[in-house]
Amino acid sequence: MPHPHRTLTTLGLLIVAGLSAPSLAVEVLLNPGFELGTDGDADEWAEFGGPTGVARRSDSMPKSGGFHLFLEVDHINNTPAAVPYFAQQIQPVGSIDNSLNYDLSFSAKVRTLDFTGIDMFYQIQWLDQDGSNGGGVKGEALVPLIPAGISTTYQTFGLNDINVPDGADSFLLRFQLSPGPIPGIANAMFIDDASLKVHGAIGDSADFNGDGAVNLLDLDILGANFGGSGGPSTGDANSDGLVDLLDLDILGANFGSPSAVAVPEPVGAAIVASVLGALVGVRRRR
Repeated sequence: MPHPHRTLTTLGLLIVAGLSAPSLAVEVLLNPGFELGTDGDADEWAEFGGPTGVARRSDSMPKSGGFHLFLEVDHINNTPAAVPYFAQQIQPVGSIDNSLNYDLSFSAKVRTLDFTGIDMFYQIQWLDQDGSNGGGVKGEALVPLIPAGISTTYQTFGLNDINVPDGADSFLLRFQLSPGPIPGIANAMFIDDASLKVHGAIGDSADFNGDGAVNLLDLDILGANFGGSGGPSTGDANSDGLVDLLDLDILGANFGSPSAVAVPEPVGAAIVASVLGALVGVRRRR
């Protein structure tokens, strides 16, 4: 049975949003903030480590939420080896529409600006996994992060308005740190708040926990962070750095619960205040 306070908050949320019907979220990536997972393994991501470093989910220095992707190489305490460290997400046939364009973004930083013997990049490949158009990779972009200006503080990187090649039905997204077989080098890369969205789509995703649904769990996340700052994994649906009424509106527009109530007419400040009160109550009870 749904928690009564959550149900009240959800109904108030849907009224404020002025829904006529639920709509689909526009975020394509699963678990974009690396929040879901067990220990060093992030759900929906495959991490590849080696003898001189690690690739894992970490809670050491997230930009938002509680976790991020952490890639590290250490040739100071380990025998040098040219082994790449990376994490990637491959989605199945039908995960993208090659008639649409997409926007890719993420936040990243490094431990040190000494890049001796080290390369860092991100890569997206557009795949034909069902073989209907010859199979294989139909197109890709590989972008080095060092010349792009990655530094010791989080910055946003990505590609805008990506034209998906004809024949692609899915994709692979990879973040990679590659050392040469050079002794005495070490560095680490931190990745958070990844996103792949349809370019020009109306609205934003409110799937804050990356489980593929916009529901009461996402409302809990927004309520716990309401009034603060954050990223897509903490309730900031429109990525403006704040968790506020705009994000509440987006969650309402994307809410997909079967119990969603359609109320087409907007309401006044009194209802808004009651919804905010309910959100604060959810936050205090945590």
